[in-house]
Amino acid sequence: VPDVSPLGNQSSNPVIDTVNQVVNALTGTQPAAAGTLDGRSVLEEIDITQPIVQPNLQRLAIEGGFTPEQARIMAAIAMAESGGVARALNDVGDDNSFGLWQINMIDVPDYKLGEERRAKLNLKTNDELYNPATNVRAAKMIFDEQGFEAWGAYTNGDYKDFLPNTN
Repeated sequence: VPDVSPLGNQSSNPVIDTVNQVVNALTGTQPAAAGTLDGRSVLEEIDITQPIVQPNLQRLAIEGGFTPEQARIMAAIAMAESGGVARALNDVGDDNSFGLWQINMIDVPDYKLGEERRAKLNLKTNDELYNPATNVRAAKMIFDEQGFEAWGAYTNGDYKDFLPNTN
């Protein structure tokens, strides 16, 4: 396997190495981008067993292809949707949403949203959306198709509670 870590060096963490390889393969770019510090991917710094803090969600969104202003809003949306919990799941009612940005993967007889999204994202299972790199890629795809309005936390205004104060 070629070396694809953000700095061109394998990290000491095989999970991070795998995440970097997946990000590189899916995006065709290095995960280190404008949202990184010292050229390091936020994926190298987060512990997905703990809630991810908002500044790191913003960095993740930037690394996932969002502009800095979009990333600021997307981080607030993620906080409102999942509380920054990478393994968040909402499977109540008409919802089957996974991960940080609560990607809805519902499949019912006349509505195969999950099937469609799995095909577009080349996912075998919905559980892959618990991976922050995969979740942000899915969020970017959905954003590009539908804008911020794809998230209930945006349309109902809940995300505003998580926007950093600018004054």
